[in-house]
Amino acid sequence: PPIHPIVVAHGMVAEQEPGSPKRLQRLENLFRACTANLPLIGGLVESTLDSSRQIHVERQSVDLRKTITDAIALHAPAIKHRRLSVEVELGEHPLVVPHDPIQLGRVFSNVLKNSIDALDDPGATTPSRAPRVRFVLDSVTGGGVHIQMDDSGPGLPADPEKVFRVFRSSKPRGSGLGLMISRKIVEAHGGQMSASPSDRLAGARFDVFLPRDGGVEQSKEATSC
Repeated sequence: PPIHPIVVAHGMVAEQEPGSPKRLQRLENLFRACTANLPLIGGLVESTLDSSRQIHVERQSVDLRKTITDAIALHAPAIKHRRLSVEVELGEHPLVVPHDPIQLGRVFSNVLKNSIDALDDPGATTPSRAPRVRFVLDSVTGGGVHIQMDDSGPGLPADPEKVFRVFRSSKPRGSGLGLMISRKIVEAHGGQMSASPSDRLAGARFDVFLPRDGGVEQSKEATSC
């Protein structure tokens, strides 16, 4: 947990006499530990709050393709560092769906981050199994849209629903908050989000279904309940 290095560094400072050279050195170590880990702690606190409060969305008539590509661009350094192949099939024409590009962007970013972290696991990739992530955007019958996200990682638990439960993450440093909040964001748009094994890339698959009207009517009904 990100709090652990701070606690350890604080304890090491407390062992030294005030004003001693070793105390000053260990204070510097404590400062570095705080600098590295406080943003992570802040993000965890914010995510925890999001998990217990209603998700607020501000819809805009935006091309959903741009929201997806912007979310992928946020992870460009990690993608390059890991030599990750990101395949996108978003169609040739704009697909304007009323949605909150910031909140929905968090969904695609969370899924991609989850895939990147999973692909870091030992044995997740081999020379014959290169790290791959795939995003596909389609219109569906009934006026909705479908976003399918696959990766070539180690896959999901026997019960894929576990990835949406708080503190049920399979990652050593995971909390499960990111995917749980992602589902809440999708539902706030009147949509649905699910997880399953990926037939195409043999890892994890996440599906997001959104109504073309942005789920305005569904959200009104939910608010009035």
